[in-house]
Amino acid sequence: MRILFIQPKTANVSESLPLGVGYMASELKKIGHKVKILDATAVYARYENKDIINFCKEYSPDIIGITILTSNTKNSYNLLN
Repeated sequence: MRILFIQPKTANVSESLPLGVGYMASELKKIGHKVKILDATAVYARYENKDIINFCKEYSPDIIGITILTSNTKNSYNLLN
């Protein structure tokens, strides 16, 4: 199964990895799933919602997981729409 985890863009830039998502991805890979993480909060990231949508279309995952925190709620909902 192809799985994509998305950490949507926020006003805050993160210099650390999304560990919770990383742990889930690691366990899913161990049992044979193909997993990618798109971290739009990373220092190097230049993702807008349209870029994330295009990535989703190209990767064509079976499951998408999106992080929704208080700091990115509005943008996460916009992305989901």
